[in-house]
Amino acid sequence: MLPDFIILGAQKAGSTFLHYCLEEHPDLYMPHHEVHFFEDPIYDPARLSELTDLRPPHTTAAHWGIKRADYFSRPECPRHIFTHCPDVQLFVVLRNPIQRLVSAYYHFMYYGFIPVRSIETGIDNILAGRYARRYPAGHYLIDFGMYFQHLSRYLELFPAQQLHVILFDDLREKPQMVLSNVFRQLGVAENFSPQAMNSRPQAALYSLPRLLFRSLRHRLVYEYDAERSRSYPRKPLSSTRQAANRLILVADRRLLRPLFPKQKPALSPELKARLEAIYADEMCRLEDFLQRDLKALGWP
Repeated sequence: MLPDFIILGAQKAGSTFLHYCLEEHPDLYMPHHEVHFFEDPIYDPARLSELTDLRPPHTTAAHWGIKRADYFSRPECPRHIFTHCPDVQLFVVLRNPIQRLVSAYYHFMYYGFIPVRSIETGIDNILAGRYARRYPAGHYLIDFGMYFQHLSRYLELFPAQQLHVILFDDLREKPQMVLSNVFRQLGVAENFSPQAMNSRPQAALYSLPRLLFRSLRHRLVYEYDAERSRSYPRKPLSSTRQAANRLILVADRRLLRPLFPKQKPALSPELKARLEAIYADEMCRLEDFLQRDLKALGWP
């Protein structure tokens, strides 16, 4: 049985929060991990059973779904999903693209996808193309915020009534109302209140010294694909790497965390203006599509 619904993303926009809330509902089933099946180079129609087998045969849930935050932005995914699941309900959470970019920038440094630099230096390097050869995944930081482009690829294939757009602002300010609406769209009890509604999964780490340690740890424990946009656990992991991994985690927890409290960086007016110009046309199109005044929410 193929999934009834998919949370597409967007990355660092609240999709993990939505995932954790939905998986608690007694009439819904979701694997706790992200599912990469529809993403190249993993996608293989001959291995469709690997997707359908994710739904346990014993579950009594009326509907089941999956989540992968990159599905929204990767151009191959709409066609792959439509080929197998043309009637699926699609959910996407969108966040102010500059706020999303800031969160994703630190997320990328944490996992070693880009080098640890101040956000002013790092974003300037990405916009100037200085990371293109060695850290090609850096361009995703900008591209993932081109929301209307990504929505359009899905709307070319799926009816608009199957694509449900949730704003991060609404999910943060009135989560129960948003969740009740999602439950209604999925045909399950609307008055369920998940415990995860009071959580904040995947909070960003903003300390550069701690990020240096954490990215070093990630390089010890994981390997990267050619694009340096995906990491895989090293197997087997040598005893030396295991010991170094433990040392880094202990040093970060006991020494660095007390010294470097989390403090979200403020963008310079110049960088903010550059990013606003990049996203201006996208935001106009998105406002027209959603019929929402996004500027009133502080969006660019």
